Amino acid sequence: MRDVIPVDDAERLRRLFRDLPALLWEAANAIRTDEGDHSLQGEQLSRFRRAEAKVSTVFANIRHIVDQ
Repeated sequence: MRDVIPVDDAERLRRLFRDLPALLWEAANAIRTDEGDHSLQGEQLSRFRRAEAKVSTVFANIRHIVDQ
């Protein structure tokens, strides 16, 4: 882990953290069920996987910046 995060990387971190709540909401909303327990399948599963991939990418980018 580095001792200083340069201005450009700090701005990237700000953008990533700013975007994260909406991406988390999108993933959480994709797995929401209306009544009772339901499995994820079809379009609902596809939406969740797409949303989860975005969240994972943001976390990976954050980790990359912080660990440089």
